[in-house]
Amino acid sequence: MYAVICCESPSDHVDLFSWLMCSLPQLNPLFGPQIPSHIVRVLQREWPPVTGM
Repeated sequence: MYAVICCESPSDHVDLFSWLMCSLPQLNPLFGPQIPSHIVRVLQREWPPVTGM
């Protein structure tokens, strides 16, 4: 089950197309934004590693 983070559920005030375009990236991360490699290197350097999972 996937949680919709960025949009409300489809209703009268949110049309189905915008709800789908907002929910689709959460189903498959390949549809999400592309992060440039230099930003990834900065994030790896600045953020501590995740432990305890």
